[in-house]
Amino acid sequence: MTPPAWARAGHRDSARRACDRAAEMAARCGARAQLARAALGAGTTVVTAGTVDWALVSLLTHAIKANTDNHALRARLLSRLAIELYWHAGGEPARERSAEALEVAGVSGDDAALGVALHARQFTLRGAGHLTERIAIGRRLVTLATRADNADLANPTHVFLAADLLRRQRSPCARASPESASSQQPAASSGESVYIVCRRRQMADLRDLRDLRDLRAGAARAPLRP
Repeated sequence: MTPPAWARAGHRDSARRACDRAAEMAARCGARAQLARAALGAGTTVVTAGTVDWALVSLLTHAIKANTDNHALRARLLSRLAIELYWHAGGEPARERSAEALEVAGVSGDDAALGVALHARQFTLRGAGHLTERIAIGRRLVTLATRADNADLANPTHVFLAADLLRRQRSPCARASPESASSQQPAASSGESVYIVCRRRQMADLRDLRDLRDLRAGAARAPLRP
């Protein structure tokens, strides 16, 4: 059984000790990829809620410094570091790392790494002031997860995106501005009011919500994989 499986089974302490030992051995041997995988494994043993595991931050940082040429692996490490730092200094270091992770993942050409980086970016943008970017990230994640037929990525993505779309539906149109409209919508012309732009954006959001509902229904009807 792998350390992530131990963690899912409730044996988090044992899994963490195994990952820490593997990381120590990899560091001594100069095995950079193995160090990165041990650090990522350690990340699966930590429940990130309210506090920062600084030992994990140190391990991830060491692995990032050791892995400069493997872009996909580096993107995964940066993504996990970003999530761990979410509770530190108002989340700004986390947002910096998630932006870097997304950039590195794009260079890698690896869709799996890109999905991880997009999820980290979505996570670290939680809170007021980032709703429009979170929705844009969520839409990219849905497209990626659907293309890859990745249920592990799709399920949380659907939940987060639906919640954000509903949150924006509840925001008063009177407070909207052309700049806050979805980046996928055309800009307001000189004859359009802010209200019209807002209503156009809301209709696009409702279409996305219907699409998410249909995707979820289709996944529920799909036969289980062996």
